[in-house]
This record gives sequence, structure tokens and C-alpha cells, in this order.
Amino acid sequence: MMIDDHTLVRAGLKALIARQPDMEVIAEAASADDAIEALRQHTPDVCTVDLSLPDISGTALIKQIHARQPDCRVLVVSMHDEATHGTRAFRAGALGYVCKHEGSAQVIEAIRKVAAGEVYMTPQMQKLTLNALLSGQNSDAGESEVGVLTDREHEILRLIGMGLSGAEIAARLHRSVKTIDVHRQNLKQKLRMTSTANLTIFAARWVQRQLEETVPAHSGN
Repeated sequence: MMIDDHTLVRAGLKALIARQPDMEVIAEAASADDAIEALRQHTPDVCTVDLSLPDISGTALIKQIHARQPDCRVLVVSMHDEATHGTRAFRAGALGYVCKHEGSAQVIEAIRKVAAGEVYMTPQMQKLTLNALLSGQNSDAGESEVGVLTDREHEILRLIGMGLSGAEIAARLHRSVKTIDVHRQNLKQKLRMTSTANLTIFAARWVQRQLEETVPAHSGN
């Protein structure tokens, strides 16, 4: 489902998606009100959301989407620079952020990744979001709870932090993707993470800290 107040943008994205054999646009909306009405009639796997809407902000709409359809995954497709708006979008519950000026291949990659329940971030966004979260209230979230994780949850947290997708983790651990998704939800609850994006960023930070603690410092001469 596409939510954007620009007709030409929706038409372009719709044409791009129509060329993919495994994707289809089941609804489109030009405002948040239209989007909420469409959600009463459809259950999309993914919603692409523009942040600039005529009635409410895109971040407010993302929260409403999750309240109405918790299983729907949100990808922000915006003209705004990710450095300014990306962190707020992820905190609202988006799983991905892509700028409208990106190439079609990147947009499709972002849709596929979000549809699979994975986080899509550019390298720049990863760095910016990590810095923002570490400097804010989420910096200590989950730290004290890591010790209560099971051995399997520890392993999955490590693999998430290494950047593996749910399917890659499932293949490595010889488990189903559904089982990995259940573990991911348990990790979010135990670590007090409000979104998959926060969990992914926390896991990357945790893995980096583990590496730093195991590598001995070089002594100067």
C-alpha cells in the first residue's frame, strides 16, 4: 500500500512495483485519513509512507498504522534527508527509510527487506541513528537485561548485531524463519526495545562492545 500526496510519485512507484513478479499494490492513499480508510478494507504486508502529508505527519501515521495493523511493516519513502528525519521515523516504528531520489533498485531492495521483517538503512543512516540512540534515552535500554537471555537468545542477538537477516539466521541455526521471528519478539520484550530498528541498533552496539572487550589494547613503545 502506498501513502503519498503526490500523484506522480505514487504512479512512478506503482509502475516500479508492477514490474516485480512477487509484488502488487493493493491500495494507495493521498492522505492519512485516506490511508486509515484503506486499512479498514485491506491488510497490506508493507506500507510505503511519505512523511509530508496534508493532514498529519508521517510519523504520527506510522503509529496509527501499527495500532490498527501490528503486522504491517512500514517503509518511509521521503524527499526529506534521512539525517534530519530518519531517527524519528524509526522510533515511530518504521523498518526502513529511503529517499525518493534513490535509484529504483535501492527502492525495491528496501521494500523486499522491510517485507521480510528486516531493517533497511543506508550506511549513513546506520551511523546517524546509532549515534542518536546512544546519546538519548535508549542508550542504556536493554543493558541490564542481557544477562537474563537464554543461550539461544544470546546467539540470535549476536547474529542480528552482525547484520544477518532473519532468513540467514534461520539457515545458520537450522531453524525456521518463523522461529527466529518469535525469538526476535522475545528479545524486544526482554531488552525493552520499542521497535525492530532499536533492537538491531542495540545488537550492533552490543556486538561491537564484545569485540572491543576481547581484543587486547596495543601498548605503545
